[in-house]
Amino acid sequence: MDRLPTMAALKNRNVSFDRVGYVSCDATKETLEHILCSCDLAMAVWYKIGVWCKVRPIFFFSVKDIFEIEEHLGLRGNTKEVFKGIVFVTCWCLCRARNNKRFNNEETNGDKVFQEIKATSFFWYKNRSRCCTISLDSWNRFEVVNNVAM
Repeated sequence: MDRLPTMAALKNRNVSFDRVGYVSCDATKETLEHILCSCDLAMAVWYKIGVWCKVRPIFFFSVKDIFEIEEHLGLRGNTKEVFKGIVFVTCWCLCRARNNKRFNNEETNGDKVFQEIKATSFFWYKNRSRCCTISLDSWNRFEVVNNVAM
């Protein structure tokens, strides 16, 4: 709905800045679709998420695709819910990486963002699950999804 304050959305609201491109890759237009779907950083992170979660490669063409992905991967039950949580954490971490670059000039890369996603989603899962016997080691191998009911 173009409500998040990306540079393109702000420009459409007549807010002007010196630089409206995306700071991580110098794309000409910083949109939410670019930040979450088509930026090289985002594509590298989504690839790593797919490998880690043992699903087929993940590609998005729109933000809407992101929020429907678990329906198309053949995931069931707890695995589907856990993957959905990881998707939300990934979107948050990608936006956070963008903000850190734009406002703090902090450098980032796909590996750094991916490690943040794994750590953040582990704490989310550990604190939301009914059983708290999940180890970080098991989480890093993505072997815990069938052990615990949400």
